[in-house]
Amino acid sequence: MMAAPVVAQNETEQAPPVDAEIVVLGEIERVEDLPTQQRANSGQNPANRQTGSEADRFVRCAGLPRPEWLTAIVDGAPAHPLTKRALHNYIVRNPGCYGQVATPARSSPYYGACNPQSTTEFSFVCRNTFDRGRIFELVIAEYAADYEISTANTFDAETRAQFLGREEARNHLRQSSDTNFFYAVACMIQIRPDLAHRLLRSEAGTEDETHARQLLIGNGAPCVGYAEKVVVDGTQFRAYVAEATYSWMAAAQNKPSLLPALES
Repeated sequence: MMAAPVVAQNETEQAPPVDAEIVVLGEIERVEDLPTQQRANSGQNPANRQTGSEADRFVRCAGLPRPEWLTAIVDGAPAHPLTKRALHNYIVRNPGCYGQVATPARSSPYYGACNPQSTTEFSFVCRNTFDRGRIFELVIAEYAADYEISTANTFDAETRAQFLGREEARNHLRQSSDTNFFYAVACMIQIRPDLAHRLLRSEAGTEDETHARQLLIGNGAPCVGYAEKVVVDGTQFRAYVAEATYSWMAAAQNKPSLLPALES
């Protein structure tokens, strides 16, 4: 059984659909004042921190994938075979950086499709989530380091339509739990994009990252139906923040990608 990434507790309503009108009642900056409180998923955290750390070391060591693979990974549909194959190829071409045995002995698209990592005796997470998340972070740092989105962008009607159109095309093959996690985080970023940038600038596992995550989730209470408590693994959450931030940044610039155009 795959470990659930986000669990909303004490909640009877469903989270609003991504195209619902979100009403923001000011910015709350004290964690204790937030309508939704974040709790760590203690069953997943140690294993996921290790997996996230390995993904970070891998991408730092290997550098970004070659352009055609990178375009498929960050702009393609996450569940599309070509996207999975691009990530798989990137990993098996850099076995010395990967940390695990990563050789072509595993047939494509194993490393890009999931690459399960145990979190408990009965559950696992897919390492590809962490590898992809770190790639999104590095792309933002490499190609859009000086650009930040604001609520003027995320609540702009044209940007919102651009975002929804882009993500409808990208996410149609995703599993429902994966899609729901992505859109919940994207909704939180729409409300407080400044906190998404702050989180991604923070070192993983630090108090600053934790505080940014708590504020992002708490101010994003409409995105989880005003649940009193949300249980989330911080390392997984960061990966989705990186992906959704990239998507909002591309939409705000009315571009299909933040990457330079591939030469034909």
